[in-house]
Amino acid sequence: MKLSSNMVYERAKHKNSVAADTLMHVQQFYTRDDNSRMSSGKKQTLTRKKVKMQKTFLLDTVVNLHEKFKSEYPSAKISYSMFAKLRPFWVVKPAPKDRDTCLCQIHENGQLLADRLHFLGLVTSKC
Repeated sequence: MKLSSNMVYERAKHKNSVAADTLMHVQQFYTRDDNSRMSSGKKQTLTRKKVKMQKTFLLDTVVNLHEKFKSEYPSAKISYSMFAKLRPFWVVKPAPKDRDTCLCQIHENGQLLADRLHFLGLVTSKC
């Protein structure tokens, strides 16, 4: 059996596959300065598959970032779950253990004030 040269086999795409340009846009979106910030500590790194990257903390929730992404890239049709799945491993949600500041009364009062202003709806971010 001889195959003709014009027959080319191409693997079928999965239903939930994402285009390469959309994948690139999502990863660049997560690492932009208006969506995340680099950690200040030299030792705050994450390693996966022998790739070492410095931690980057999200500045907003993933839900809000997904809405922002959809408004900036209306042609990229991507669900929330796929958007969350495509987040780079070094981009993490901030946790209290990652804080570099102390928890003394002076510094904690500023955070409590910011939390209350956010609760009242006077500011949009919690930071």
